[in-house]
Order: sequence, then C-alpha cells, then structure tokens
Amino acid sequence: MDNVLLDILKLCRAIDERSAAIYAEFLSETSGPEADFWDSMADDERVHANYWKYMIELCEEGAVGKLFDDPDRVLAELVKIRPRIEELVFTRSRPSHAQERLSIACHLEFFMLHRSFISLFCYVDSISREGKKPARDYELHLEKFVDSIERYGGSPELKLSGDIILRMWTDNKNLVVQNNSDVLTGVYNRNGFFQTAMTLAFLAQRGGKSVAVLLLDADDFKQINDLMGHKAGDEALKILGAVLKKHTRHSDIVGRYGGEEFLVLLADITADGVKAVAEEIRAAVEKESAALSRPFTVSIGAVTGKLGTDVEKDLYALVAKADGLMYEAKGRGKNRVCMGS
Repeated sequence: MDNVLLDILKLCRAIDERSAAIYAEFLSETSGPEADFWDSMADDERVHANYWKYMIELCEEGAVGKLFDDPDRVLAELVKIRPRIEELVFTRSRPSHAQERLSIACHLEFFMLHRSFISLFCYVDSISREGKKPARDYELHLEKFVDSIERYGGSPELKLSGDIILRMWTDNKNLVVQNNSDVLTGVYNRNGFFQTAMTLAFLAQRGGKSVAVLLLDADDFKQINDLMGHKAGDEALKILGAVLKKHTRHSDIVGRYGGEEFLVLLADITADGVKAVAEEIRAAVEKESAALSRPFTVSIGAVTGKLGTDVEKDLYALVAKADGLMYEAKGRGKNRVCMGS
C-alpha cells in the first residue's frame, strides 16, 4: 500500500466532502431555482467523494500502482488547500446574495482544478467498467456551475473566471491524457497501459477470474521503414492501433509496448474467446493494410491464466510468456497466433 497516495486520496475526499457541506449551506439560505442549483452542486460533490472512497479502498488493498511522479509534492500542495477553503468561508460574512455565493463557489472550483484531482478523475475513468465516466461527470458539473454564473447574475469578473475554469479543466485533462497515451496510435503508452492494467488485473484476481495477455509485433516492420520511409511506418502503426481499438472490448486495455509491439489485456474471457479475438485482430490487420504500398501482417503471442497474490509479478510473468509465444509465432512463419497458458 502506498501511504502517500492514500493520504492524497483521503485529502481529495475530505475536500469534496467539505465542498458538499458548503453548497448544502447555500441551499439552506436560498429558495426556488437557485436552491435547486445548490442542491445539485452538493449532490455532485458527494458523488465525487464516493469516487475517492472507492479509490481509497483499492489503494488500501494494494490495487493501485504509481500515479504521480512526485507524490510528496502533490500531498504538500493539497495540504495547503484545506486551510484556504476554511479561510475562504469563515473570513467572510454569511453570504446573503447569489453573487457572494457564486464567488465562494468559484474559488472552491478553482481549488479543485488541482492536477491531482484531474489526474485521479481520469484514472478512475480508465478503470471504470460499469458505464461510469467520472471525468465526464466532473466536466458536466463545471459546465453547470459556469452556466449558473450567467443565470444568477454573476459579475463580468465571475463570468470570466468561469470561462477560465472550463479552459483550465480542458487543457489540464488533455495533458493528463497525453501523458498516458501514445500520440501516434491513440492507444495507451507503456506507462498508461501498466498503470491501468495493474488495477484491472487486481480486480480480476480478487474476483477469481482469468485474464489474458496478447503481445503483437508487426512482421518485417524494419523493411517498411527502410524501403518505404518512416512515414509509411507511421501509417502502418496507425492502422494497427485502429484495428486494436476496433476489435477489442471497452473493458480491454490496449497499449503500445514499444516500437512496433503492442499489448492487450483482456479480463473475464475464456481461452476460446482469447483465441477468437487474437485471430480476428490478425485477420483485420492483414485486410486493413492491404491498401498500403507495402501491406504487413502481425505475429501474436496469447496467454491466459489466473493471477496469484502477487498480482504485479504475475502480470509481468504473463507478458513475458506472451512475448515468448510471439517469437514462436514468428519462427513458425509469421502472420499467426500462438496460444499458451
């Protein structure tokens, strides 16, 4: 268990719970449509706090890997936010006008644009397999707040602040996504893949379910670069990334392992199902690349198994086995799938 990450999550939860309480106070001081708005804002913050509760439970079970390059600094920055929220509330007279309430709320929403909140929202998004989209929920929460500034008579300064909040959210979320994505192919990069896969692997282990790993390598890829140029190589990789996204489930994790190698993690699937997915991907790559000046194929190593108590060690062991099976596929003539367990 990462104690620093756990402290970060507990602080995020406490900040959202405090925000919910503040918005609930605003509800008690208003009536009509404005009261409905503050009631909705308070409900949103309670939902956000529950996301952190879920993350805290996963962290306590050791299911969350490294999420921050410098977690100590993130924690120190969050620690400073708590007293600033209390100062914001208690150094002002009781807000009697919508303008004052909106001003306090604007400060609160600025505080919650801290990079840790955005990174964690995006992470919860990536591991959510029940149709929940926390990052989108939060974006809708901000859009609702900004809309309320116009509706309830916010000043021009507050309206500008609202626009800045939305822009900061969008820009920072894009940076978080880019940090974990492979720009060329649109799938996870190596860091993003293992960050997400580790938690999903743990959840599979906890539920006693098997997982599968596919490791794919583009056949004779060096020849594409040498004979056709790196632009042609990039187009081939884009096709491979698009095929993988199209022919895997929302619950599967796809990442670029390095160069022309890609990884897929599939949970809760039978060995026959894994074989079918791998063959579907292999055939789709062959078909989709046929229009290129130099078509290409892939060799795939596929392995299934259940994870033991050391989830991280066992997951990397499956990747190593899939890698060996991929080389076996190449040795047996390429453009084929080799299965193992």
